[in-house]
Amino acid sequence: MIGKLKDILTVADEDRQELIDYVTSDLEFCDELAVIFEAVARPLQRNADLAHQLSQEVRDQEDPNEELGITRKEKIGNEKQPEGFREWLHHSLASLPSSCIRVENHLLILKPTPAASLRYLSMDYMDDFEIVMDKGFRSRELLCDLLYNALSENGKDIYKEIAQRSNSIGLSSCYSIHSDVAIVNAVQKLEFLFYEVYARLESAYRESHGIPMAIPTCIDWIKPLTNRSAVALICWVREVVKSIRPKERSRDDKIAEILSHVAANRVLLEIACRGEFRSDSATKTAKFIDALNDAGINEIPSVSSNSEIFDCLHCWFGRNGVALRYNDYHDLSELEIHAAIEGAEQAQSMFMLTRAVFWNPQDKVENKRDLLIFALALIISKYHDLLVRGEVTGSGRVQVFPNLKQINKGGALSPSALEMIMIIYGQIIYANEGWNLSAKKIESYVSANQLKRSYLETLIFNVFKRYHPLCLVKISSEILAKPRIIVREESGEFFASLVSL
Repeated sequence: MIGKLKDILTVADEDRQELIDYVTSDLEFCDELAVIFEAVARPLQRNADLAHQLSQEVRDQEDPNEELGITRKEKIGNEKQPEGFREWLHHSLASLPSSCIRVENHLLILKPTPAASLRYLSMDYMDDFEIVMDKGFRSRELLCDLLYNALSENGKDIYKEIAQRSNSIGLSSCYSIHSDVAIVNAVQKLEFLFYEVYARLESAYRESHGIPMAIPTCIDWIKPLTNRSAVALICWVREVVKSIRPKERSRDDKIAEILSHVAANRVLLEIACRGEFRSDSATKTAKFIDALNDAGINEIPSVSSNSEIFDCLHCWFGRNGVALRYNDYHDLSELEIHAAIEGAEQAQSMFMLTRAVFWNPQDKVENKRDLLIFALALIISKYHDLLVRGEVTGSGRVQVFPNLKQINKGGALSPSALEMIMIIYGQIIYANEGWNLSAKKIESYVSANQLKRSYLETLIFNVFKRYHPLCLVKISSEILAKPRIIVREESGEFFASLVSL
């Protein structure tokens, strides 16, 4: 089986289509290929609030103690693969190995593969040569094009919302992204919808309790609000597909299923990468805030311009800076301080597009005090040598804070760097009341958000890697049509539901 797939990827262009027609006409081959991209996970027990509500529609889940895949599939998934093949799978973000999946309290916890990154969000950051030569891009495009071309003409028409190439319209559409199979849009849009439902529930709770914007949402609320957000989406998905009764899988069905796995795996690995950023930065953010407190800096001062932000940061971190007296941080040059402010402006703009988009306009984070916190996030990355996965395949880990060459060039921060800075900003602002600076609640805030990420990962996994592709066509169409979110109150508790338009 592995030999067949390697042949497809290495055979000369003029001979490739004949080989594709041969191997994809073999339904057993399609079954085996699906396993490679499905991920043979450890048992996922049904959760009363989550997985159980999918029980009637989710395939291969009759036995709650059964692994995600049958015994034959497990044997195939564990087949020893050539090193070059595994590398190709990882660089293309097409495969989600079972070694990256852990189940805890009925929820998935994913860790990224060594080769995973946010490279598909990074077109602006990379130059044309890097894009053309990157083997991750080339491998994924080749795989998706090969599978699309393997569909019959009728299959291409039925599964166009899954298999055609398309640009992103989800969270990642805020970046200049690389095109991918169309169903990636629906996967990302489900992620977007999950956060939107959560934001609506959170807003209702805050309003009912009269909580001002200066006070963050109670950490104890995050779990129930997250659970109800996921349940609302699961119930809606179930309603969307209740009338679809797929027949036995055809060759086109199985090819579309493979493309769905490939799409979901990419988004899941990107979410896992962002989760890694949170865990990598939390203790360092806390240590930095403690250092500021030791120096007598306990709140964000009022600033109204970039020049005032520069003066503040220079006073704290310049030569003989106030914040340097009780720690081993080195002083920052004026060039580095300017770079921190410029990077902060990029991160604040991206935050407005990807996070604050769910809030009311008057609640959006766009003042200079917030910009100062984003700049502090850059400085944390500088002092603690925070690294992120490089977007170029094989580039290893790279520093978040721009190096001298990048500063002089004045280029954009990479998507990974921007995500790290936005995450650190969140750790500071949402773990404190008002403009206070304290590290006491950072760990609790990060743990609560890791739980939110697990709910999202489980939701995406159970929808896009479990439903029949005909169901996914309907789900994708309804997601992209943007269902209406309804928040209702029952005995002082708030719940959400969705209605297709």
